[in-house]
Amino acid sequence: SMITLLGGFALLLAGAIFLGSCEGPAGPQGPPGTDGIDGVNGENGSDGTDGVAGNAVCMECHTLDVKAAVTAQWKLSTHGIGATAARGSRVACAKCHAHEGFVETVWTGQDTTATAIAFPQKIQCKTCHDFHSSLDFENEPNSAIRTTEAVTLMTGGEVEFANAESNLCMNCHQSRHAAPDDSDGDAPIEVWGHFGPHHGPQGNFINGLVGYEFGASLGTSGSHESMSSCVYCHMVESPADTTGGHTWKPTLESCTACHPDATDYDVGGVVTEIEGLLATLKTALGDMLDEDGDVIEDVFYSADSVGAAWNYVLVMEDASTGIHNPAYAKALLNNSINYLTGAK
Repeated sequence: SMITLLGGFALLLAGAIFLGSCEGPAGPQGPPGTDGIDGVNGENGSDGTDGVAGNAVCMECHTLDVKAAVTAQWKLSTHGIGATAARGSRVACAKCHAHEGFVETVWTGQDTTATAIAFPQKIQCKTCHDFHSSLDFENEPNSAIRTTEAVTLMTGGEVEFANAESNLCMNCHQSRHAAPDDSDGDAPIEVWGHFGPHHGPQGNFINGLVGYEFGASLGTSGSHESMSSCVYCHMVESPADTTGGHTWKPTLESCTACHPDATDYDVGGVVTEIEGLLATLKTALGDMLDEDGDVIEDVFYSADSVGAAWNYVLVMEDASTGIHNPAYAKALLNNSINYLTGAK
């Protein structure tokens, strides 16, 4: 019956409770086991090769003797003389005429400074040199150049040397103005104030840019752009302290590596030829020039005539007598002479 089943279940439950409550206390802890056997030590590895002492690398450049030699060379350069530093007070000129302006514009990427610089300093060590980008001197130059990036010229597009350190130079050594428009050579245009590319247009010239091309596309950069660089030609180590290095004055040693038979800078007669073309063009320009050989400004001429005058000023301002880009110099000068002597 139901009562009988419930009674049986109760007896089972009571038995389970009774059995569970009869467990005794835990016995004493047993003795510890025997220690394991220690492993055998391996052999020590061989010592590595000592690295180059950090101070030894740094002291290749960071010594008073090196600094004194570089400073002496720098004082002989146009940068060190600082004759143009006063112009660095202008926001449009400070980028290249003042230490503070160059540092600022490298950071901002602008061609002008935000404000005028009250007391501009001349170009100096920290203008071109900054911190090392790394200490991997085996794979990177250790001269800590402030910028080695390709340069977007004010006129002429982006340019870049294979020797990246030379890119620094083109930030300032470039034309500030474009050549006259040659799309209509007969159109009258005015010789504007401060006519010309401005001083030091080497970055454009060596890349075959910013000449007045009389409607043609010369597009020639030449071997000095593709096979050499600013640093290689202008900073070669020289036995004399008055050339090479931080004087930035080229030496004959700059030439003989590629032109082993050179005895002067007139390699292949290039300088003589360019000097002759410049003299011929100067004569052909006639009354467009004043008695000092400067282009008379604020006068209207045909675009081709103004372009011929522009080419004369461009080659003169490049200041290499065509060496930076002989083929381009010859083409610009010959085209100008041919126009003036045949059509003026």
